[in-house]
Amino acid sequence: MSTKNLQEEKENEKIEVEGTASNLPLNASVDANTIKDKLNQIENSYASQYPVFDENTIFEDLPYQEIKTPSSDEIKDIAEEELKPYKDVNIAEIEQDYKSDLDTLNLKEQTVKSDLENTKQDLANDLQTGLATSQANSIRNGVQNSSIATNEKNAVQNKIDSELQTALNKANTDLAEIALKRSISENEFQIALEKFDISYASKLEQKINDLNSLYAKKQAEAEEYNKKIAEQRKQLLENWRINREIITSKLDAEKGQEKAFYVIEQLKGLSKNDAMELLRDTDIIKALGNWYSPVVDYVQRILK
Repeated sequence: MSTKNLQEEKENEKIEVEGTASNLPLNASVDANTIKDKLNQIENSYASQYPVFDENTIFEDLPYQEIKTPSSDEIKDIAEEELKPYKDVNIAEIEQDYKSDLDTLNLKEQTVKSDLENTKQDLANDLQTGLATSQANSIRNGVQNSSIATNEKNAVQNKIDSELQTALNKANTDLAEIALKRSISENEFQIALEKFDISYASKLEQKINDLNSLYAKKQAEAEEYNKKIAEQRKQLLENWRINREIITSKLDAEKGQEKAFYVIEQLKGLSKNDAMELLRDTDIIKALGNWYSPVVDYVQRILK
């Protein structure tokens, strides 16, 4: 505040003090401690009215935007989590195809083995029937003890043995083919997994790059937004400071007037000398502040 404005304010204070104090009742018993206590009470009654800076309240509607950028490991975890359905579905399909092939081959293997056992049983029955027929023929022809009977039995046995060997050879060939197909299926399964791993690694890398770009964009947007918020906060704080000065000045004036009016009321019944003696108290001087001079001026001019 300029010297000129301060002087004008004090002149106005002088007029207001004189205009108010002239109508106050006389107080014959004046005690400095009583005056100081009352001045402290007045001071305290205004304390809560002064603006207090509270960042949480002032900037409540202007919060900064906080973006937590994940670490490299966290971004990888996020990417893997987002790709998990894709990975699970594709691996399940590869495994299902492999399992289907194995089930088919296992069924064929069981069929070959079962057919071989049935063939063996059929040939055993045929052998038993053939030998019985050969023996019956030999007896009927009266040659059961001859070489003819022996040769006929051998012919039956050789025929069954040949058919059995043929069945065994076919079964072994079929089983070898099944084993080869199983090996091929296993190899194709591993190749399919390796191909998918390569494809998945490429997708994962792309997903990580996309996430890095996304978080970088969000961070840049947040920084730009926070710059605007900082400017708005700066302006809001400046406005608050201006309002605080206005309110503080008004409260200081009201508080000073109330203190001055009270002191004048208490000094009204005293002589000029007694009143001045009280006004020399340093605590009273401090409590009155800028209003001390108008009060002294009133005492000097009005009291006798």
